[in-house]
Amino acid sequence: MENESIEIVDVPEVISVNKPESPLKQSIKDMFKHLLIYLGIFIGIILVFVVASEIVKMIKSLSPSFMPGLTVEQLQNFTDSGYIVAVIIAITIFYKTQKINFFQTVFYRQKKMTLEYFAVFAIILFGCQFIFTQSANLFEFFLNQIGLSTKSAIEAATSGDDSFMLVIYAALVGPFVEELLVRGGVVYRLKDYGKIFSILLSAVIFGLFHMNLIQGFFAFFVGILFAYIALEYSFLWAVFFHILNNFGFSFLVESGLPLLLGPELADTVTTMLLVITGSASVIFLILYRKEIISYIKANRTPKGTYPVVFTTLRFWIYVVICLLVGLLGLQRL
Repeated sequence: MENESIEIVDVPEVISVNKPESPLKQSIKDMFKHLLIYLGIFIGIILVFVVASEIVKMIKSLSPSFMPGLTVEQLQNFTDSGYIVAVIIAITIFYKTQKINFFQTVFYRQKKMTLEYFAVFAIILFGCQFIFTQSANLFEFFLNQIGLSTKSAIEAATSGDDSFMLVIYAALVGPFVEELLVRGGVVYRLKDYGKIFSILLSAVIFGLFHMNLIQGFFAFFVGILFAYIALEYSFLWAVFFHILNNFGFSFLVESGLPLLLGPELADTVTTMLLVITGSASVIFLILYRKEIISYIKANRTPKGTYPVVFTTLRFWIYVVICLLVGLLGLQRL
């Protein structure tokens, strides 16, 4: 038997090449990384102030002579000042680490605000309060059936008996910083991938950011309005309507009307205003339906855009953290 020669053939090595991430995927991952960092700084600093306040309370209970001039109101103001310190530090880091141009964001401007649309936006914004009130009552009813309540969460979202520092935060500092974070850091960053996409995603982020199951639902709807105003008019107009919502509607209606009219009459007037503006909001949406549909068609989201968000782990981490904190607002009956 003759020897057969065996030919050795070199098999080329298979090289695995990872498909590069799309610019949108990179933007989403980077954006939620910095949102999570912001959230961590925000929650962490607030906890520091709360813990410090509780330590002072504990020491005073053990030794009444400790800081005798410190009142309960002053201590509460100290605790609530943590919100202001937290957002200022967090938003500074958010903008610095991403090299976002602060002044370019603040002075972003497109169309001029007309009196007609100013009135429409203000009425729709107030009408959203009616949606919030009704949805809160409905949500409370269903939770009561399983032995839970959101009463503390509702009170936290609507209470007018807040400390001076919390009023400053909720009425002025909070709205400005939240617009910098969500409209400046999300809407303007993603608008080139589709205006509707940037508006809706920012509204989801804004709603979750409140970490309050009741208030978050309301924040989602007004977040759509704020994002549209920020995109099509200006950043400062979005800030104005945000302040109008937090201070003009919430504090003045809840505190001003009872002071002027008395609690019972104020409740009646407030309910009437909510019903009227809620109904007017629906009418406006019907009257302007052609413009709304035209805007959606002109700025529709490219196919495959939303799955990029839903397949990003950092997005779901953000969602879970916000929802878990929101669940802490539930209490047993």
